[in-house]
Amino acid sequence: MDNPMFLEIVKADYIDGYRIELWFNNGKSKVIDFYDLLDGEVYEPLKNISNFKSFSIRFNTIEWENGADFAPEFLFNYESVKNDADKVAEPPAEYTVAATADSAPVLNAHNKDEFPPAHTAEHLLNQTMGRMFGCERSRNMHIERKKSKINFQLDRPLTADEVAEVERRINELIAADLPVTYEFVTRDNIPEGVKLDKLPEDASETIRLVRIGDYDVCPCIGTHVQSTREIGNFRITSTSFNDGSFRIVYKVAE
Repeated sequence: MDNPMFLEIVKADYIDGYRIELWFNNGKSKVIDFYDLLDGEVYEPLKNISNFKSFSIRFNTIEWENGADFAPEFLFNYESVKNDADKVAEPPAEYTVAATADSAPVLNAHNKDEFPPAHTAEHLLNQTMGRMFGCERSRNMHIERKKSKINFQLDRPLTADEVAEVERRINELIAADLPVTYEFVTRDNIPEGVKLDKLPEDASETIRLVRIGDYDVCPCIGTHVQSTREIGNFRITSTSFNDGSFRIVYKVAE
């Protein structure tokens, strides 16, 4: 039935920023930007993204851990509903710590169409290679759905056992279901240890950082999964070494 007497929310998926896609028992779904709805004492904690993402479906509506909720009828008829189909859109700049009432940060446009699970796996791989072998993050990579290639500057090729250990550690991180979150900072407020040397010369003053739990943080404007478990299985399919460049070819299975 297209318009049941009592509306219920039957499913909810977090997208990014303060956007959630809701499915109703009348067969319709809507993407709602909740930012302007977080007004009042009970909703104030939800302005923290970590708190906002901790919701569930309970008593036929969406509810947060602190007991905050909204009536299904209100959400279904909310005028600011956005029917976006793109679930991996960039988090809106106005939701960042760098934004002000007078001026929202301006970011460079992203010119790649990367596969989010493989792209997030690339961040894990970069951090893991740095921790294990002391190499810098890669400047040469190609990330896509079928297979991805990434080169590291090393003075020798890795052994088969070392490659297997890299693969094992990545899959361990994936299984840990680490959250992938975003943070916007200005150039004079960069966290310790975060390098900007790989940014283009025309990079914007405001920088978007992508955090994967407490394991990795780096500047990035690409698309990612919401948590590492969404990457699926990580497998290194081949490696090669040439003139100080060690190439890893990998695949992910969602």
